[in-house]
Amino acid sequence: MAILYVIIFFSIAVLQGIAIAFFKNGFLLSRQVLDNFSTLEDPIFVDQSLQLKAFDKAVVVIIDALRFDFTIPDESNDVYYHNNFLTPYKLSLDHPENSVLLKFMADPPTTTLQRLKGLTTGSLPTFVDAGSNFDGDVIEEDNFIKQFYQHNRSTTFVGDDTWQAVFGPFLNVSHPYDSLNVWDLHTVDNGVIEHMIPFLDNQKTEKWDLLVGHLLGVDHCGHRYGPDHFSMKDKQIQMDAFIKDVIERIDDKTLLVVMGDHGMDRTGNHGGDSIDELEASLWLYSKKKSFHAIPDRSLYDISNGGKNYRSVDQIDLVPTLSLLMGLPIPYNNLGKPIEEAFKTRDSFKLANPDDTFYEKVLEYQHDSLERCKDLWARFDLLSISIGILLLAFSLVILIIYSKLIPSVVITQLTEEIVPSIIAMVSIFSVIFVAISLILKPYFLSLTWFTLLGVAIGIIFGFSIPVFDRYSLKWLFLSLLDKFNGLWSLVAITFMVLHAALFASNSFTIWEDRIVAYLLISFGFLATLKSLQAQKKVDRVMGVYHSLFFMITTRLVSMITICREEQGDQCVPTFKMTWMTIAGLFLIAFFMPSIIKAFFNITSSYQSAAPLWNNMLRIILCMNAIYWGFEYLEHNQSEINISFVRNMDLKSLHYVKLTVARIIAGITLVAANIGWSRGPLCVKLDIKNNETSSREACILGYQNVYGSQYFLLIMNFAAAIMLFTKPLGQISIFVLIYQILSLFELVDILNVRANLISPVVLGLLGFLHFF
Repeated sequence: MAILYVIIFFSIAVLQGIAIAFFKNGFLLSRQVLDNFSTLEDPIFVDQSLQLKAFDKAVVVIIDALRFDFTIPDESNDVYYHNNFLTPYKLSLDHPENSVLLKFMADPPTTTLQRLKGLTTGSLPTFVDAGSNFDGDVIEEDNFIKQFYQHNRSTTFVGDDTWQAVFGPFLNVSHPYDSLNVWDLHTVDNGVIEHMIPFLDNQKTEKWDLLVGHLLGVDHCGHRYGPDHFSMKDKQIQMDAFIKDVIERIDDKTLLVVMGDHGMDRTGNHGGDSIDELEASLWLYSKKKSFHAIPDRSLYDISNGGKNYRSVDQIDLVPTLSLLMGLPIPYNNLGKPIEEAFKTRDSFKLANPDDTFYEKVLEYQHDSLERCKDLWARFDLLSISIGILLLAFSLVILIIYSKLIPSVVITQLTEEIVPSIIAMVSIFSVIFVAISLILKPYFLSLTWFTLLGVAIGIIFGFSIPVFDRYSLKWLFLSLLDKFNGLWSLVAITFMVLHAALFASNSFTIWEDRIVAYLLISFGFLATLKSLQAQKKVDRVMGVYHSLFFMITTRLVSMITICREEQGDQCVPTFKMTWMTIAGLFLIAFFMPSIIKAFFNITSSYQSAAPLWNNMLRIILCMNAIYWGFEYLEHNQSEINISFVRNMDLKSLHYVKLTVARIIAGITLVAANIGWSRGPLCVKLDIKNNETSSREACILGYQNVYGSQYFLLIMNFAAAIMLFTKPLGQISIFVLIYQILSLFELVDILNVRANLISPVVLGLLGFLHFF
């Protein structure tokens, strides 16, 4: 019989999987890649490529997340990330024929892999590519690196290992470094500098035509601390010194390109939502006079953070470098040559001397690019609608099977549903395959038609036995009966409001505050209902937990990193300071005591519970020590205490790492093994009464399973806190307290089987996510 239940739930899982696949197919768009390759034999390149070739070699330095305002002076802004990396700006100002600094606009999404595709192919990314950022495949379409390889030119690379993944076959020499350890600010950068300088110094023995270095320190510093941190200043100063060293070592026949692949927002993240995440920097430098600045100097206005400074698209780099290096422009390129990269405007015009024709070509190219952007930003609404509809059907099936069908007939009905599903899936699969092969509809392929047939077969296979016994009216009335009452209406209202807010951009932007409002509303209603309790102790405890729930919800909503769209209306608070480190020691003291108090309410602080709670205190103390070491390691120069300044950072780092490994080993492995084999939180208490007979009482029986599973929550909470910044740990501490208070309110208000408790738990998850 058990296998039948497994088949039922497996079928529902398959239905939901197909629904998600349809939604993904419609939402995460892909684009068609043309497999054509440009060659110098193409008529358009026969004369021009050789005519415009200006350099024999190129050095390309990519400073990940080099936002544009990092490279221009700003006297009015007293922040760490300004006025540290000014060599490109000063040289462009003093030598406009040798140096060009431009704002470099990225197309979202701004993950590293998508930016590398755009920077080397000249094409636009789509959001389906974003999922491949951690596991990129070799780029097969025509690209700048492959053109170098096909024309027998040598490419040497150092830095981010994403390059090795996507360009590996075309790199003659490669020194990749791990790119995903965002806590490491120096290994990749130091490795790039240590390898690139010898390549530049020994050009007679180290043969290369293209030398690429991809540095990650600025990006990692942003992810770890945000841009306004003294580590960002140190990192920018290091980059500026490195660029000066490179300038000294290149000759007149070498082009130097320094650029960022994207920017970062005020929290250091980048996805493509805000303008700060899209504005990177591009700097071209040559020791010979090879460039020109547009006469209208107002285009290079650095006021207001360079808001009105001249910008070019990142895809414009591909045709520019291709022409300057005498290579054919990759076939899928959508960009145009950068005007300043050539001596005069006439240098890269077509043979027609008419200025009007040149302007028309630029206008046509711009219109074509906008059309491509518009085309690739469209969603497949049919697939999205099918996905949502199938997901809704799966939810209905789950509700009917788990809540509405009487338990006395569930076994018999299951025996009918399973063969019905198997038969209907077979029939509908054949039908839909036949429709696809005969009618050949353009909107869905054979594979998607087959999956749709399987999904509809599951729906019909489940529905036929159910509706053979019960009418739709009976099921609907049963549903109303299950969700009848105030709390069910409140839960449904919360769900509808939360789902509906995504229909409005403004509500979506302020989702964090709306969720907090809904939770406070629950706390207020719980207060009113607690006052109606019959027992005084229930009234007092209900009001206490309700008020506490509202207060902590308000307080924890102040811990936030802010959405970019919230602008000045939200101030990020998710920062690590010595006060947050002190808060971790307070958590280590209070959290186990609070858990013990809640366990004692049901006499569940028995057997394994004291051991787990005492270990939790030790783990939390070790966790606070770990983060204290972390703070000392990266803020040593800011702490004006002699023994701290004299600490050996290598020894401190080793001790910190050892502490972290011990915590992870206990919370992720040892504690979970112990929990799976450990006893319940109960105790057999035997007492002698007045008649000399003995009475046995099982302490903790009232909450025998709840207390046991909460030990598992303690394991995961301790593990998660290790990998979360201090303010995030404070948020988790409050979440644990709120969950315990919610459990007590559920018991006091007698709503265990009501929809409100899982809805509030879900909203708590959203609140602490923000």
